[in-house]
Amino acid sequence: LFTFFTYLENVFPLEYVSMMTFSSTCEVLVPFTKDHNELKESLDEIVAVDRTDLSGALQSIIDIVVKEWGVFNPMQIILVSDGILGVNKTQTDNVVSLPFPCKLHVVLIENREEMSSTSLDKICKLIDTSASDIIFPTGSQLTSQSVTDVFLQLAQTHFKPFHALLTCGHLQSKVALSPSPIMTQSFHDIATTPQHRFKNPYTIGEYPTEISVCGFLDVNILSAPAVYSKHFVIDTEMDGVRLESLVKCLLEGKEQSKESDNVSEIEKPSFRVLLHGSLKCESKVAVVQLGTNWFGFLSSA
Repeated sequence: LFTFFTYLENVFPLEYVSMMTFSSTCEVLVPFTKDHNELKESLDEIVAVDRTDLSGALQSIIDIVVKEWGVFNPMQIILVSDGILGVNKTQTDNVVSLPFPCKLHVVLIENREEMSSTSLDKICKLIDTSASDIIFPTGSQLTSQSVTDVFLQLAQTHFKPFHALLTCGHLQSKVALSPSPIMTQSFHDIATTPQHRFKNPYTIGEYPTEISVCGFLDVNILSAPAVYSKHFVIDTEMDGVRLESLVKCLLEGKEQSKESDNVSEIEKPSFRVLLHGSLKCESKVAVVQLGTNWFGFLSSA
């Protein structure tokens, strides 16, 4: 988890993350925050207690998410367990339906061949109502490296950053969208299932890697537009090569140097900053086209 939080800190610094422990009772160690150092420090406070109650854990997650974000914001849930259900196994037979769009990742710190097939079947039944996956460490023995690898595999597969080129005429900036549309798009498949309280009849293809401004509108015209998803547009120097370098450093247990990146970002003029300031001064929104009959709006708000 320390490695996973370091990955998020570098790739998704604006994302809110919360951490809780679960057994017969659940405890929120860290409420939703963008302070990844606080998340890392709280890992030392985790202790093994009495038993594993996955149904109770999911119900506590529902309570926390609904209270903080409501039922319409897509969520990523990572549930880490040793897969041992404990003495009160009947509670796991109660399937929990999640009222908000989400993708549930279950990371089992256990050798797959040695895990009880009954426990695995019960876990699969429990999460059957959500878009989800179950991930095991590779190899015949559990090691610190194999556990690190499984969390990096999770990060690279389901927490991919989205980079694009924001252009307007000859002006351009390398930007990232937060949260990544790659992550929010994955929720579409479960948005039409009965247990969710909304249905999205539209689909959208791949987001373009070049986002071109095609016009401007007064902000009063679009006071409350219907939207598919919302994202922050931020400057970034992170690309495929730098992402691979970050993952390599995490695999080797090293800290990536940020000094050169910070200097280049400060000294380099940013078209995104110029556009943000112009939209705010002129009370305008910029219109961008993402695909056929699909448009986006850039606002300074």
